[in-house]
This record gives sequence, structure tokens and C-alpha cells, in this order.
Amino acid sequence: MNRNECLDGARSAVSERGISYGKAEDNFALIARMWSAWLGVPVTAVDVAIMMGHVKDARLKNTPDHADSWIDKAGYAACGAEVATEGNTADKVVSLSRSLTDPRQDDGA
Repeated sequence: MNRNECLDGARSAVSERGISYGKAEDNFALIARMWSAWLGVPVTAVDVAIMMGHVKDARLKNTPDHADSWIDKAGYAACGAEVATEGNTADKVVSLSRSLTDPRQDDGA
């Protein structure tokens, strides 16, 4: 599979999943709310896209020649880029709030 085939596969997968699951930004926002409740820390739709990419990274560690994982990773990256850059101010506010309240960000003051 060359890079164009990978990107074409991702484009197709994103379109097909949109039909099945709705808009990526809505689905990622729902997942973010569920993960936030489960983990007890704020998670954004952008975080979801990044972490789903990491799921694919973990799978690729075992089977780096598995084309579907590369295609899915490209799709998550594209959806994440869209969510992060298309004026999704709610995620940016949550991210700012998290950086202000996350104890891992504490400077000791």
C-alpha cells in the first residue's frame, strides 16, 4: 500500500463511519464525556482523536504490516485535525480549564 492508497482508504473509512456513527466531532465529544466520567479528569474530543491514534500505534507495534491500522490511524488524524482546527471552541475551553486545574500541571505554588 502506498501513501495515496492509505489516504484514499482513510477518506473512504471516515465517510463510511460518518454514515454509521454521525459526525466525528459529535461522536468524539460523546466519547470524551464518557471517558471524563470514567477517569474523573477532563477529556476533550481532540484528546479522543489522539488517544485513538495511540490505540492504532499499539496494534501496529505487534503487526506493523496491517494496512487497516495505518488507514484507521490516518482517519483519526484527519478527524482530530478537523475537530482541533474548525472552530471547536468548547474543546479549547475545556483544554484551558484542564491545564488550569490538572494537578499534574501544578507548579508547586
